[in-house]
Amino acid sequence: MKFFKQKNIEVITIEGIIKAYGKNGFSKKKNTIELLDELNNIANNEKIDGVLLRLDSPGGAAGTSEEIYQAVKHIASKKPVIASIGNTGCSGAYLIACGANEIIASNMSIVGSIGAIMTIPNVSKLKDKIGIDVTTIKSGNMKDICNVFKDMNEEERKLVQDLVSECHQNFINIVKEARKDKMSDNIDEVLDGRVLSSRTALQYGLIDKIGTYDDAIELLCKKLSTDRSKINIKYEKQKTNIISKLIQTSASGFIDCLLSNDFDNINCLQKFKL
Repeated sequence: MKFFKQKNIEVITIEGIIKAYGKNGFSKKKNTIELLDELNNIANNEKIDGVLLRLDSPGGAAGTSEEIYQAVKHIASKKPVIASIGNTGCSGAYLIACGANEIIASNMSIVGSIGAIMTIPNVSKLKDKIGIDVTTIKSGNMKDICNVFKDMNEEERKLVQDLVSECHQNFINIVKEARKDKMSDNIDEVLDGRVLSSRTALQYGLIDKIGTYDDAIELLCKKLSTDRSKINIKYEKQKTNIISKLIQTSASGFIDCLLSNDFDNINCLQKFKL
């Protein structure tokens, strides 16, 4: 039983590329497992009355994005959750936002990109030019489907395309279930991976309102039947090192987005992204 009128709000920040492993920049310095554990603890913590989910991410790993979405959805079934999109809330980040009760995006936010992508480098021409021989010993025809040293044949291309299309359809199904009657009748025309302005997203029903972080706090207060003077906002602690952050963003993050030296199928498929 609570004896105080003050309401406790937890702010969870998800920023940067969403990765399936390691320290990946989202939720400050947490890795995937730590973030999922924290979300589960929030769902079961009766001292936390509501959650503001702050998003600034272009998306990332498909499976990880869905796991976080499910965790956010679980919280929203127990207490109000408002998703606030800052600069970018696209692809996997938008999927995560769909777990909240309502989504707010800033006036100049980029939203949407409801699609799936898998990028497989092909250095076969470079291999031939510099005279590298590669011997592949495999257990089945499709085992080296992501081998960067060879061209993909039509059968392999179809298999990968079917995989991407299935993931895309799953993404669409989640969005339609989450947004339900909020979406416009012609919603399908923007579910092809395109990015949208916040105003266009609002027009199609992919977000609920255009507003700032402060507007999201006010909306959460309204859902908690209180005002801002009677809430306690808890933020994640972060040690900021601007130099390392710049290096991470400009070097490691960029390379991780564009290149992969994982030649095994399983490792390559971990690059499957929303």
